[in-house]
Amino acid sequence: MNNLMPIRSVILLFWLSISSCAIQVPPSGGDRDQEPPKLVSSVPENQATSFKSNELNLFFDEFIQLNNISSQLVISPPLEGFPEVKVRKKHLYLSWKDSLEGNTTYTFNFGNAIRDFNEGNILGDFQFVFSTGEFIDTAFISGELTDAFYGTPVEGALVMLYKDNEDSLPLKRKPLYFGRTEKDGRFKVRNIAPGSYKIFGLKDSNYDYLYNSPAEGLAFLPDKIPSGSEKINLRMFTERPRNELMKAYSSFPGKFSLVFSFSADTVSINWLGNSEKLRFHTIEYSENKDTISVWYLNTDSDTAAFTLPFLSSVDTTYVRLFSKKTEQLARGKRSMEFNAEAVLQNGIFQDYFLPLNISFKHPVEKVFPEKLLIKQDSMDFSVKKINLVEPVKSMLAVEGDWTQGANYNVNMLPGFARDIFGNENDTISFSMQIRRETDYGSASVDLSGLTSGKVYHIEFVNQRGEVVRKMTVESDKVLLAENLLPSQYTLRLIFDENKNGQWDTGSYFQGEQPEKVIYFPETVTVRANWDIELKWNLSDQSK
Repeated sequence: MNNLMPIRSVILLFWLSISSCAIQVPPSGGDRDQEPPKLVSSVPENQATSFKSNELNLFFDEFIQLNNISSQLVISPPLEGFPEVKVRKKHLYLSWKDSLEGNTTYTFNFGNAIRDFNEGNILGDFQFVFSTGEFIDTAFISGELTDAFYGTPVEGALVMLYKDNEDSLPLKRKPLYFGRTEKDGRFKVRNIAPGSYKIFGLKDSNYDYLYNSPAEGLAFLPDKIPSGSEKINLRMFTERPRNELMKAYSSFPGKFSLVFSFSADTVSINWLGNSEKLRFHTIEYSENKDTISVWYLNTDSDTAAFTLPFLSSVDTTYVRLFSKKTEQLARGKRSMEFNAEAVLQNGIFQDYFLPLNISFKHPVEKVFPEKLLIKQDSMDFSVKKINLVEPVKSMLAVEGDWTQGANYNVNMLPGFARDIFGNENDTISFSMQIRRETDYGSASVDLSGLTSGKVYHIEFVNQRGEVVRKMTVESDKVLLAENLLPSQYTLRLIFDENKNGQWDTGSYFQGEQPEKVIYFPETVTVRANWDIELKWNLSDQSK
């Protein structure tokens, strides 16, 4: 018995030890640090005057690290060479060999280079300023930067100032001075020397302070502006890139498509080889015109070859076509099935004042109206006219005196339509309901202050960003937009300077500003069976 006591004691001590370990709670690290480093002291002090040294010593409240300092650090006015930069714990040291200009304010813009060591929190747009003279330059330029098309503020964009006036400035040289836009799009470039400056706005996606991609947003004014200027309005746009062929593919025998980087309605194509054997039928453009679909009749063809004169390269492009002779015949046959669907709102509703549109998969060669059967609430219904919509003829417009609120059943019997390949449809059936006139609202817009002789487009834009109504005016006028579905609409006016029927972006090298767009100051609410009257005076904005 006595021999067991030591063993029991050891076991008891072991369990107490385990229990003691189990209930210990390590100290919590607390919330994640989200604060960037703070400058606590410096030699010289920030905003110092009569500075004669060639080095800076900056001390922060925590350990720091640098990120892309060679591209982020912008010194204005520039030094001859890039300074030597060293970091040791909380200390940032900079030195340079160049002699500083006398009576000059220098700004060291660190961009987003400084961040804390542990969490990487960025000390954004940190600036250190000193003067070699007896005072700090206090001139400034301020204003607002907005998106050229949507009119919304652009946050976080660079606003860059240059003394020179060369066209290549934003591409090849970093700015002499710069600032950054706030959330509301406003900006203020501070501590600049008195004088006139070339100004640019830049959405600098790669943080190099240079405009080197058409995808980066750009804004500019054609002339220099003096220091002290306020209420400068910059409109940012994305330049239209060089049009390129992005993709060429065959959908099924009888059709292939060419996809371009933007609108291709003016693209010319040089067909090569035996392309005449394709027996071209028609060319179809996508809604935004960036895709060309070529319909051809010889479904045995297996290749199309062409060049595009607008491209710098004259290489021949080949498109491998689905054909009846290829190993992909089975897929091709499925794709060649000839079918159609009605173009209805929410899959069921048809406007009482418009023809019924039926979209076919292939261009239609001929229709046989006697094989179209429509019933209105179980009673036979006679249509007024059936039209194939030019030029592709893949859309059929069925005109009829639709009864508001009535239900219709539509049946297209086999052989109602024959496509350009000789295929005929199987039975296609659907139902639809005609909207009532009281389901819609209307809006009249009394436009005034327009410049006579110019062309303007007024657009009603729904909550999905779709233009549901577009009207064109050339002078003051009351416009009536009828049969609008109940919704909240944005109303905008586009200045069509080149009268091509659409909004055009800007071009820096051609010196073209984006076409102006003005938005009605309030959201327009359209209610069913209700008319709304709007007055829009554009006297101060239409010049």
